[in-house]
Amino acid sequence: MTARPAAGPRRLRRAARRLAGAVVMGLVAGCAAAPVALDPALLEQSRLPVLVFETGGRAIPDEPKVPARLSVDLGDRDGFDGPVGIERRGQSSQARYPKPQFGIELRDADGEGLDVDLLGLPPDDDWVLHGPYGDPSLLRNALAYRLARATGRYASRTRFCEVVVDGDYLGVYLLVERIEQGDDRVDVRRLRRGDRGPHAITGGYVFKLDKDPVGGWRSPFPGTNGRHPVYAPHDPGPDDLSEAQRLHLQSAVTAFEETMAGADWDDPDDGYADHLDVGSFVDYFLVTELSRNVDGYRISAYFHKDHIRDGGRIHAGPAWDFDIAFGNADYYGGAETVGWQVDLPLRGRDHPIPAWWPRLVREPQFRATTAERWAALRRGPFHPDSVDAAIDVLLAELAGAPARNFARWPVLGRTVWPNPAPVSSHAAAVADLRAWVRERAAWMDSQLTAAPQGP
Repeated sequence: MTARPAAGPRRLRRAARRLAGAVVMGLVAGCAAAPVALDPALLEQSRLPVLVFETGGRAIPDEPKVPARLSVDLGDRDGFDGPVGIERRGQSSQARYPKPQFGIELRDADGEGLDVDLLGLPPDDDWVLHGPYGDPSLLRNALAYRLARATGRYASRTRFCEVVVDGDYLGVYLLVERIEQGDDRVDVRRLRRGDRGPHAITGGYVFKLDKDPVGGWRSPFPGTNGRHPVYAPHDPGPDDLSEAQRLHLQSAVTAFEETMAGADWDDPDDGYADHLDVGSFVDYFLVTELSRNVDGYRISAYFHKDHIRDGGRIHAGPAWDFDIAFGNADYYGGAETVGWQVDLPLRGRDHPIPAWWPRLVREPQFRATTAERWAALRRGPFHPDSVDAAIDVLLAELAGAPARNFARWPVLGRTVWPNPAPVSSHAAAVADLRAWVRERAAWMDSQLTAAPQGP
């Protein structure tokens, strides 16, 4: 990181000393945890970056971001010391987990966003701090984004770190690139609010399906449970789009949905392939199914649309939010290694999967392309040995941090929503993750053959 001088370990030691002799309390699923005395010397021995936030005693709300100061200690390397804005984020996590999730914006002295190569990632001002709580392996999001990037598509880069807020050690976090447009993030032609012409407003857009998104529109076509999916602009957000731009995005998505509902939806010239970057939908399908992400098609599901000069097509992705994937959900078959998640039998009140998804993945040409792509990925990054190697890399990055995290948040041996069953140790959680991925991939092997039997 080059935008600010290093804070050095002195600030970290001051924060650690404030923890000396303190009793750290964790709350697990509404149950008081046993007091755990945290030795602050352990933080100085950490091989991970330590992010120390000082808010001056301010409470951190859901929004807006409140001013704070961030010091990042990287040992012998340059760190960061400067102003930030910080807020809580997440929906289910805020309601269910005591470990907070954060969104942060790095700022300059005037309070404006400041692009910084935080923890060695490409420079930007907006970041997410994901605090694994319901994932006892601590690895699922990092692993999923790594596998998604291995397909050649963009997915958020990540770094493990440890976090202290106003002297309170909060455990292991994953620094994650926020999904947004940019040369080093979602690389689409940037749309400006002042763009008005019929070609100028064709792109680029990042949009999503999510829980009650702001500024969106309801699809005219019911999803797989009868409810209508709701799409919404993400970047630019709804407040940053002109009415003409918002209507263009809505009409482009609706035109695709109308094609998928029509008689000639699979026509090789005028069917779905005229609207989509098909390869991105194949890769999104495979990552979502390999991880059996119970939310993957319906919540935190992102898309982006090119400018007409770049083809004007809709792309699936980036992939997002996998902490209850890879067998870590006790509902909707999330713990099972057999069955297609795209065929999820949703309840009527749940957020729907668009009806075009199960139709698309059954189309013969899409199935053939999917089988061929799966075979190629299984020879490379999705090979069992490759997945195990990716997990090993992440474990090496964590080093001794899981022990400190689970001292702060003693969830091991307990069932935390939506875990299918408690695990006795971090090592057991990682072993379960490895075994589950192997079994899931083997089942997909049996289905995605040259003449695929499913989905």
